This record gives sequence, C-alpha cells and structure tokens, in this order.
Amino acid sequence: HHLYSYLCTPLIDPRYLAPVVEALLDWIASAPDGNAVFDLPIMAEAGPVWQVVRDTLERKDLAYFPLKRIHRAFFRRQESAEAFLRRSLRAKKRKELRRQRRRLEEQGDLKLRSIGPGDNIDQWAERFIKLEVSGWKRDSRHTFAHHPEQSRYFRRLLRETAANGTLMMLALTLDDMTIALKVSLRSAGRPNAAFAFKIAHDERYARYSPGVQLEIENIRQLHVLEPPIDWMDSCALQNQLMINHLWRDRIGLAGATCSGRDLISRSRLSLRKAFED
Repeated sequence: HHLYSYLCTPLIDPRYLAPVVEALLDWIASAPDGNAVFDLPIMAEAGPVWQVVRDTLERKDLAYFPLKRIHRAFFRRQESAEAFLRRSLRAKKRKELRRQRRRLEEQGDLKLRSIGPGDNIDQWAERFIKLEVSGWKRDSRHTFAHHPEQSRYFRRLLRETAANGTLMMLALTLDDMTIALKVSLRSAGRPNAAFAFKIAHDERYARYSPGVQLEIENIRQLHVLEPPIDWMDSCALQNQLMINHLWRDRIGLAGATCSGRDLISRSRLSLRKAFED
C-alpha cells in the first residue's frame, strides 16, 4: 500500500481471476515468511476481485476478519453536466457559486486550461507543487515540496502518464496565475474510467471557492470528453466535505486481514483484531 495508492485492487487478468486468487491465498495460508498476518486492503467492494477474495477465504475456511468498510465520493456521468449539478446542489448554493464566480472574474482574466499535447509537463508539475504549498497544507508537512522523494515520484508520474495518454490536468488561472489545479488519471485498460489524484488551490482566493469552481468545470469537462468518462473515483477521504457535496454517488471499499493456518498465526490475527476493535 503505497502512500499515493488510493485503491489496492490487485491487477489480475480477468481470465485467470479465480486461480490467481486461490494461489495467493494458498501462499498466505502456508505462512511462507513464518508466522504472519497479511493485509488485503482497499478494494472496490462491488468489484469482481474482492468478491472472489471474500468467497475464496470463506470456502478455504481461512482465518480472517474484514477491515473497516468505507464509502467515498464517486462520479457517474449524467445526461448533462447541468443535470448533474442540479442533482448535487440546491438552487441557493448554485446561485451563490455563480456570484462567487462573477466576483472572481472581476479580479482579472479568469481562464480554464487543460493540459494538452506538447505542453511542458515539468512546468505543470511545478505549478502544482507551488500551489499546494500556498493552500491549506502550507503549514503542514503533507506536501510534495516538503518531501523531495515524493516530488520526484510526482514528476515521474506526470511524465509517464502524459506519455501514455492517461494524464488529465485542469487549471483555473487568473491573469495567467494558477489559482486552482486538479490532477486526474484515466484508466488505460478502461477508457471510460478515471481516478482523481490531487487537487490544490491558492488560499488567498478562498472567499471565491476556487477549488469548488474548478471542480464544477471538471464536472462539465467529464460530460463532454471524447472518448467519454462514465465514472471517476474521487480517491478522497470518506469525510472530504467539498467533493462529498458535489458528487452524490458513493463507492464502497472493503478489505480483509488474514493469516496462515498455524496456531501462532491465528493467535496473532486474534490479537490484531482485538486492537482494531
């Protein structure tokens, strides 16, 4: 489970799903590294991998307990962006956001920009890293700028996903200064799926809700992209208020902790469960 892995579903060829899961659980049951406990975390609850994992655990009578289930915001494309927003936001809130948008436009030349072929990927990366420090995280250590190894990972991620055509970046600029920026990734295997990765905004413009304004533009973009995006996982915390208010659908995530068959492994699993509870 990497720091920036928001979904841990194993990547398994669907043709071999059942035998691969069985082989994995047989390996765990034998406790190859001695008396051990194994986590299988953060899988889509309704997805085929988790269902096969859960069913195989029960069929093999392996000792396990479910990890805490969570539900996070999930985007499903509607007939139009406006229909989506009407479903998500009350008329009063939509009116307030339009007012904030007008006030923001009065501050300068407001534009929406998306990354395109030939763009300098490293420049986009630097914009995000600087913007993240200017936002609410500026007084914390949870930014790329505070961790050189994570900054290198982020830059490499953007370069490689841009090269294979799965990178999506959307920015709101004011007089050519970036005030909000969102990084998302298309699924290479399923062109109609995507995953939100990171979003940041300039705290100096917080009164105009630049992050929300950008997300509204993102919703509009998702409804017109070709090839279309049918769904997007927010990859957000369960209690992330901004995205929860805008995206009303939810995806359930589940996982399990299991052990080998020997007595010591099962005892360790019982202790782990007691601490989890």
